[in-house]
Amino acid sequence: MKVTICSIIKDVSNALKRNIPQIEKLMESFEFSDAIIFENGSKDNTKEIMHDWCNSNKNITFLSEDNTKETISAN
Repeated sequence: MKVTICSIIKDVSNALKRNIPQIEKLMESFEFSDAIIFENGSKDNTKEIMHDWCNSNKNITFLSEDNTKETISAN
């Protein structure tokens, strides 16, 4: 069985440090597994933690986008 874990994250560096080992343990439960993580404009060191995790685990895909665009609401 294959499982893909998907998540959107922002400013979660402390939670990542606690949860990465749990996510890896969960991924080991499946014959084929990977994770796709999308980060959007974190101000803490979330990006650095994710880059380190990607370098140590080939089954992690990390996408990042700076949230610097102004949001305009249409009426």
